[in-house]
Amino acid sequence: MPSLDGRTLLLCTGLLLAVPLLSGCASPRNEFPDHRVSIVNSDDASHDIAFVIEADGERPSNESFRLSADSSEPLSTLNRSGRYTLRLTVDGERVTRTVELPVVEGDRRSFTEFRIADDGTVSVRSYHEV
Repeated sequence: MPSLDGRTLLLCTGLLLAVPLLSGCASPRNEFPDHRVSIVNSDDASHDIAFVIEADGERPSNESFRLSADSSEPLSTLNRSGRYTLRLTVDGERVTRTVELPVVEGDRRSFTEFRIADDGTVSVRSYHEV
């Protein structure tokens, strides 16, 4: 078997290290699957919504809109690890949920869902795929 000189060995080692980087396996974006945030309105009335995301003292998202009766909307997709505070205000009533991402290791997505019940009360739950 032929022996490898220092340059050939260095080149082979460099290629082995570069392959995961080129395929995206080592990129920060792919640390964990997306965490999706949504709102569901089961009420037969429309509601004024204000949604804020805070992370590390910054507000990467801050939006207001009117949510139609019996509808649902995606609010955000989080794709970086960290601690996020999700604040939802429905007709002046605030509900807050803090999530630590990643919620689940591996290839399962995670979710936070705000839900407006048919009596106008707001609940929130976080879960992940099984």
